Amino acid sequence: MRENKMNILLVKTQKILKESIKEKLTFFFPDWKFNFKEAGSVTQAIVQLSACNIKDTDLVICDLNLHKGDGLELINYLAISKFKKIPLAVTNVTDFRTFQLVKSIISGFQLNCVGVYQFPVNCKILFKDFLKKHQRRRLR
Repeated sequence: MRENKMNILLVKTQKILKESIKEKLTFFFPDWKFNFKEAGSVTQAIVQLSACNIKDTDLVICDLNLHKGDGLELINYLAISKFKKIPLAVTNVTDFRTFQLVKSIISGFQLNCVGVYQFPVNCKILFKDFLKKHQRRRLR
């Protein structure tokens, strides 16, 4: 049986949310071997992305609201960098208008958006969305 491996960058300031996502993905998808990298701010995320090859990150999961900056800064960075094609999931959007706005911005930048998710994040849905989109891209 072939092992499925995935490198995920979690951009979140609250440790409990990072741990929750790790635990849920590992529990719901036991056939996958997840390698999690963590960044507590947009600056840390940019440093980590810049230090690696584009193929080293399979998915970025970023909170919209961070203690130092916000997810929109990372969205802007991805839009103007070589990392534009990395799948992105934006989490913890608190209201519907913000949800629509963020989706519109991501679409306008033509980023590889897995989805925009309101709080609390359903990790099972997020990862299934990633798998669906990833399968479609591989078939093209």
